[in-house]
Amino acid sequence: MTPIVMGEPPETPGRFTIRNPLEGSSSMGGIAAMIPTSQLAQFKQASCDGAVWIANAQRKVRGSQTLRLTLCLFPYQQGYQLNVYGIDVKEQGGGISTRLARALAEQVVGTPDGWTEKTILYVVREIQAKTGPTVSYVEGQPEIVDTPWEVPAAGGGGEGAK
Repeated sequence: MTPIVMGEPPETPGRFTIRNPLEGSSSMGGIAAMIPTSQLAQFKQASCDGAVWIANAQRKVRGSQTLRLTLCLFPYQQGYQLNVYGIDVKEQGGGISTRLARALAEQVVGTPDGWTEKTILYVVREIQAKTGPTVSYVEGQPEIVDTPWEVPAAGGGGEGAK
């Protein structure tokens, strides 16, 4: 499917911008002041101005992880660039039973960090498989080494080798 692009696409692709809806608002200033600085990051959002396609996904695993992803597809003269922004909140602490259950679950299904990477790689693999583009990595944090999206997923479900 070809997205509608009004006029000529730009020479270089756009980029998402990060904004925090709690910052800079006098009515929300009181609320933002009550939230610990370490937790303010989870309120940040990617803004995809100029993107021809935007997707949002959320995955919650009770007692383990909350993952929010925003994907922005930007057109430019040489093709398209996909920007992915994720906020991955890994739960920690709790009572002994909670920590034990979390440790056992991670042994069986993997860690929240691993699932975040697998989810992003799965998206890239699916795009490449269904549309056939050349996929190249531009930048990111954490940095992706080599081209793991070219390694077939092991056992389906987005699990792949590093």
